Amino acid sequence: SFLIGLAQSFAIIPGVSRSGITITMALLLGWERVDAAKFSFLLGIPAISLAAFVEILSSIKGNLLISYGPLFIALISAFITSFISIKFLSVKNCSRSECKSGFVTIAFGQCFWSH
Repeated sequence: SFLIGLAQSFAIIPGVSRSGITITMALLLGWERVDAAKFSFLLGIPAISLAAFVEILSSIKGNLLISYGPLFIALISAFITSFISIKFLSVKNCSRSECKSGFVTIAFGQCFWSH
């Protein structure tokens, strides 16, 4: 779990998907595909929630007048989408090439980041 969480930190690199990198790391560690997908999307819920709460707190501190309704709708939508994605990926038959696509995505992101 620690290595998967560490891999998640690579999502700050342009072109790297947070869920993609965590699924890739789990597969490299020998996890079953369905378990890797479930863990990745469940791992995303706290990250997305924390980002929303940080936005709320920073807007309150900065006395920004924003509508919090859309922010809460986005948070709830992300939560629901995560569970739908888990169900979809549980049914979908993944191929080994998807594990390799994580490394291709990192390389592709680096090309755009460096220019």
